[in-house]
Amino acid sequence: MEPRFSEKHWALVSLDRIGYAVARRTKGFNMTILYYDLVRNNNLEESLRITHVPLENLLSQADIVTVHTPLTEKTKGLIGEKEFKKIKKNAIFVNTSRGPIVDEAALYKALKEEWIAAAGIDVFKKEPLNLDSPLLTLEHSSYTSHHSLNRGIQV
Repeated sequence: MEPRFSEKHWALVSLDRIGYAVARRTKGFNMTILYYDLVRNNNLEESLRITHVPLENLLSQADIVTVHTPLTEKTKGLIGEKEFKKIKKNAIFVNTSRGPIVDEAALYKALKEEWIAAAGIDVFKKEPLNLDSPLLTLEHSSYTSHHSLNRGIQV
């Protein structure tokens, strides 16, 4: 039997402004919320009752992983093949931050080889996403172009 929604773990990569807003909303689902950030925020941990964990622990416990971190030299390529292999096979991966944070070839491999269940992506290394991208050949995933949506174009 599949665990109840309230028994699932939501994992935030970054507790910046957007990560914080997602954490606040997720509390309504009564899920366990974990987060990883380069800078720990004890005040938000207490007020939201969330837990800071190392990235590899976060990924291995998560049922849903959402990425909200800004693009910096330290976060560029943060999620690659090694990280996707740590995520549960039935987990959903979402990136709404910046494309270069996630290795797209590793994401493709993770989806194709079913290391993860699904992905929702609206940012890419090169935007707008090329319509010949192998990512678009995969099922169980949703892609929108943050770049294109800002211009009223749908992919």
